[in-house]
This record gives sequence, structure tokens and C-alpha cells, in this order.
Amino acid sequence: MIKFFLPPPPTKEEQFKEKKNWPIEIAQKQKCMDTTHMERFFQEVMDKGGEGIILRDPNAPYQPGRSLGYLKHKVKI
Repeated sequence: MIKFFLPPPPTKEEQFKEKKNWPIEIAQKQKCMDTTHMERFFQEVMDKGGEGIILRDPNAPYQPGRSLGYLKHKVKI
């Protein structure tokens, strides 16, 4: 009898790394200290060509789909 050993499937992060031409990337989580810190970080994202940031309420429970615990912060054009 012949046994085959397959490598474990790649993780989501490994899958994203393989897709070098994807227009998305996984962003690092950063704790917001105050409004000034948030605006400074937002400006850094915009200066690098980003579209905006997502703010998350750390006390909001997980909810699939749209959630009131998230807020999109971006410039209206």
C-alpha cells in the first residue's frame, strides 16, 4: 500500500502573499489613542494613496454583515 502525504493547505495570509498583483493588502491593526492620533494616521494613509480607514468599536460584539460597531472614515469627493 502506498501512502501519500500532502502539505497542509496555505493559510489566508499565505494565500494573499502569493497574489502579488492584487489591489488589496492586509493592514495592521492600530489602537487609536485620541482624535489627533487618528487624524495623523488617516493623513499617512491618504498620503500613501489609501482611500480611508475603518474605525472599530472595541466593545461592539462581532456581528456578520454590516455592523454599527464599524465606521468608515474617508474624504468625500
